This record gives sequence, C-alpha cells and structure tokens, in this order.
Amino acid sequence: HTRGYDAVDVNFSIASNKEADKNFIYDLAVDYRFGEDKMHFGADSYLTEHLGTANLSLGPVFKHGHRIMFDLGAEVAAYRSAVDGTAAGLNFTPRYLLRRGRWSVDAGVRLDLLFASIHPVPLYVTDNQQYVYPDVHVGFAAIKDAMNIYAAVTGGTRMNTYSYLLDDNHHFSLAYAHPSAYFFDADIERVRATFGFRGRIASKFSYDIRGGYANYANGLLPAVYVLEGVPVPGIAYAGYQKVFAALDWRWDAESFKFDGTVAYTHEWGY
Repeated sequence: HTRGYDAVDVNFSIASNKEADKNFIYDLAVDYRFGEDKMHFGADSYLTEHLGTANLSLGPVFKHGHRIMFDLGAEVAAYRSAVDGTAAGLNFTPRYLLRRGRWSVDAGVRLDLLFASIHPVPLYVTDNQQYVYPDVHVGFAAIKDAMNIYAAVTGGTRMNTYSYLLDDNHHFSLAYAHPSAYFFDADIERVRATFGFRGRIASKFSYDIRGGYANYANGLLPAVYVLEGVPVPGIAYAGYQKVFAALDWRWDAESFKFDGTVAYTHEWGY
C-alpha cells in the first residue's frame, strides 16, 4: 500500500487569565482538521476526513479554595470517498474542586453520548454505550515541592478517528480491518482506577510512578487475521480488562536532558 496523507489544522482558544483574582473563569477551545489520504484501496483511492472538536470549561470561584466547574465537549468525525459516514460525541462533566493546604480534590460525574450514521453499516458501534462515568481526582503533597501522591477514578468514551489510528500506527490501512469488523469504532472505558506518586529528587531528576486497573466495554486491540491461509496484521474491538504499571523519569542537567518510560500491561477477557 502507498499513501500520501496531508492535513491542515485550524485552532482557536480563549480563556480568562489570573484565575486567583477572578470570581468566574472560562476556557474555550475549538479545533478543526481536514485530512486526505491518497491511498490505493479498492475503487476509491482517496479517503477524506473532517474532524471538529469544541471544549468549554466555566464556573464560579468561591473563597477558601472552593470552585464549581462545568465542562462541555463535542466531537464530530466525517469521512468521504473510500469510507462514507459521520459520527459525533457529546460529553458534560460538572465538577467540584477544592484546594486546601496539601490536599487537592477534583470530583465530578461525566455524561457521555455517542451518535453514528449508517452507510450502509455503522462506523461506530453504539450497542455497548455507558452513559455515566466517574471523574474523581485526589492529590496530596506529601513533601512540598518534592512528592505528590495522587489517585483517580475515571472513565469515558474516545472516538478512534482515522488520524488517531494513523498516529498510533503509521502502517495502518483500511485493509487492517476484517470484512465483518469496524475501522473507526470507539473505546468505551467503563472505569479506570489509578494510584501513583510523582515528584523530584534534588533539582534535576523528576519521576512519576503509577499503576492501576481498567475495564473496557469496547476497546481497540491489535489483531492478526488469516485470509486464504495468509496471516495479515489488523485491528479488532472487544471488551476486556487490564492491569497496568508505568514509570516515567526525566533528568535535566544544564547541557544534557534524558527521559524515558517503562510500562507493563496485562490484559484478559477478550
């Protein structure tokens, strides 16, 4: 397969400044992408993609570190030529934030909806949708400016767009999906629980150690299909569970920087 993927992005954002001096804060960001892949696949050799996202966060600020925020998000993905279809996602998250001493609390509930058109099969599967997800984050500064312990319980829906699949694997092709499977499905993460701690040692070394558990009603997975006796790479979607652990580190010297990641994941249930 040969390809020539080109895209143009347009971004706009506006936000209030000096949050500590404001009684009401807001943050609006709007993004649009037009992408075109000059692939050779079947009769239609081009795939065009229109992606649009809008995210708005606003709310009042109260005294003593209290705040209530409302997050609104929308995403649209439309495809033409080799693939024809449109999908859209909406989410709304009311949150309560508290900053008091060494503690920080960000507690909310996320409401998520996914819509998909049919041309002639749905691009996104909506049967396994979950509409309500937790969105809770807690942090504690165990050592001021040196170590922060944190925990989170989250979840939500992520549309796997063509751009995302190409970023994840630049060899991705429309041939990667089994004839009975879907390309542009969505990750439906029922719940993700994470615990970790991050900080610095001296002034040059920083780290982030974390681990947790996640449960997916539907999730993107690598796959191998056997077509006419020949194994070929592909992708698939299935419900599954996983545990994970990771370590990020960074060394910042005056004339030298070094960073890296070590990660472990174990999945089961698909």
